[in-house]
Amino acid sequence: MPVQTNYNLHPDAGFEGQLVDEELHNITTKTANVVLGNGLAVVRGTGDEGGTLATATGGKFVGITLRTLAGVADGADVQNYSVGESANIIDFGKVYAVCEDGCVPGAAVNFRYVAGTGKLGRFTSAAVANETDVVPNATWETTATAGQTAVIKLR
Repeated sequence: MPVQTNYNLHPDAGFEGQLVDEELHNITTKTANVVLGNGLAVVRGTGDEGGTLATATGGKFVGITLRTLAGVADGADVQNYSVGESANIIDFGKVYAVCEDGCVPGAAVNFRYVAGTGKLGRFTSAAVANETDVVPNATWETTATAGQTAVIKLR
């Protein structure tokens, strides 16, 4: 029987879209108008309850997709919300997300509406002209280097 003999002293902080703790938070649902990955910015989509990824500036930010383990995995073995599926969206509270450019506590949170050098729907601390919009009433709560997960607090 195999025995684990090596342990990581510093495990990953959390997974994209994972709730940080049981602090007060609010979770709503939106019908996915496109395939929605975990821990991505969602804007108002088509229909009263639609949610989608922003593809232009000025999209109405509604929240961040929560991690799902339901459904069918994609080619990278990651579960996503399929088109037409109800996606869990956090719009108040703390959630883990990837910070593409690194962040420090108190920094502004921006989301990509153009993939550019990153991934559509991911987050940055610095605004990128013609690629990102600011997330209203949100700040980074932890320090991370580029490409690591960090905590976003939505107010």
